Amino acid sequence: MGNEEDQFVDLDSLVVDETFSSDNSLDLNKSKSTVNKIANVMILIFSEINSIMGVDKKIYGPFKPQDIVIMPDINAKILIKNKKR
Repeated sequence: MGNEEDQFVDLDSLVVDETFSSDNSLDLNKSKSTVNKIANVMILIFSEINSIMGVDKKIYGPFKPQDIVIMPDINAKILIKNKKR
């Protein structure tokens, strides 16, 4: 397995490019470059969650409590913010 510290990513230390402008419309030029910079992270799910579409256009889920999931850091931050992980 290796070093335990290498297995998880500190989401607070990641810098995420904003793909939305101030009026919340998608900036297509920026989103193309963001897709190439997506980092995957591992999270533990704490509650049931229906399937979601990741920023990489892949379907993740459905999830049950105690599932360990690898997904784009942007989507992981959303789940963490909403206390779903």
